[in-house]
Amino acid sequence: MVARIVSVLFCTMVLVAASPAQTLYKCVVNGVATYQQIQCQGKAVPAPPKGGSHVVGPTAIEGTWKIDRNSIRLPTKSIDLLVQDGKFECKSCDPPFAVKADGSDQPIPGQPASNTIAVKILDPRSIQQTRKKYGRVVSVETITVSVDWQTATLKINNHTLTATQNTTINLARAGIGPATSHEVSGSWKQTGVADMPDTMLLFTYQVQGKMVSKSTSSGETYTASLDGAPATSDDGSETRSLSIKAVGNNTLEETSRRNGKVVEVKTLVVASNGKTMAITDKNAIDGTTSTMVAIRQ
Repeated sequence: MVARIVSVLFCTMVLVAASPAQTLYKCVVNGVATYQQIQCQGKAVPAPPKGGSHVVGPTAIEGTWKIDRNSIRLPTKSIDLLVQDGKFECKSCDPPFAVKADGSDQPIPGQPASNTIAVKILDPRSIQQTRKKYGRVVSVETITVSVDWQTATLKINNHTLTATQNTTINLARAGIGPATSHEVSGSWKQTGVADMPDTMLLFTYQVQGKMVSKSTSSGETYTASLDGAPATSDDGSETRSLSIKAVGNNTLEETSRRNGKVVEVKTLVVASNGKTMAITDKNAIDGTTSTMVAIRQ
């Protein structure tokens, strides 16, 4: 069970229209770009030429954004687990799997971000999962149930290619497991992010013409065209195909595919003042949705 929070750091852009008969100049005031017919105080450059129905306003996307941790709304679909008789079963995983809970690496075919998992029972209220991809540790996840059985914490040590990032997710019990099972067994709802480092919340864009590039501290990178041409996204653990298209003047739609099948559709809407970005992430596999707001830095 890997919480793919990083995967909700996405791409957007404000698009502005310009008449070819006008000579407009770009001004940046308090980090917000405007286009006008007269120069403002400070640096001003000609506005980009009109191309098709929209042109890119580079300063609306270029630079660094930070997700507001308190704005994150996680999927409401339950996480269903069973730890019993020396076995661990993730019924809600895609695809579901069952492995030995003896601390040894077990194959989990079909999981995109990892291909083995080692599940260890730490005590009557805690278990630990170590996921690897081709022998490299990609995450260590520890679930600890509260004394009253009603809540739990999911602590994730995400091992990227460049750093280790620690996140804590709060869980609330939605169903109990069999009487003889481990206390982690049952159904759980993600109720919020208790802790997440700033490095997982920050992301940066660069724009050249109609090409948009994204990078994060965790190693995710891509360069894509706004005309929807196929591109590639790599987050360090998985490579996907990617396409981006503009929808109206302030909205982008980013579609990710795995082996040709749509797995994620992200909609990104920039506010009229250019300072905030509303992000909606729909998982096409399990039908869940996450939302959050990013703030321009």
